[in-house]
Amino acid sequence: MSDRYDEAWLANYQARRAAERQAGNAQMAVSRAARDAGKAKGSGKLRRAARAPTKAFLEPKRRKYRNEPTVIDSIRFDSKKEASRYQELVLLQRAGKIQNLSRQVRFSLDIEGAYIGNYFADFCYDDSEGNVIVEDTKGVRTKEYRLKAKLMKALHKIVILET
Repeated sequence: MSDRYDEAWLANYQARRAAERQAGNAQMAVSRAARDAGKAKGSGKLRRAARAPTKAFLEPKRRKYRNEPTVIDSIRFDSKKEASRYQELVLLQRAGKIQNLSRQVRFSLDIEGAYIGNYFADFCYDDSEGNVIVEDTKGVRTKEYRLKAKLMKALHKIVILET
């Protein structure tokens, strides 16, 4: 490859990008992404002709566990279930049944000084008897969660309450 070829390619690329920005057309950006996705590795040739984007391509990607992020009291929650549980806990705290409600509390998982990872509890609070409750709102119990729950029990002697 000569420098002249590289300069010509760069000028062409910059002109296309400027045209896309100037037009402000999302369709051009989408078709460019589809074209770039179809390129074979290491070559500038297309494997197949770029097609017009489909409806599925333009829609936002569906979440793996079908959870829907929700905002309540300007706090973002990962799911509707977690947001609903937070509202219940806030009512319990106002009624005086629980104290010290906190969200996304980090627990470090270290074994003999070796860092394993962190566990983030959805909620932590003290019940009326003074016991510390660590609560996690679960829709799907993943392998990673089950492992971290066992580590929490072994390292911190804390059993996670699942709701």
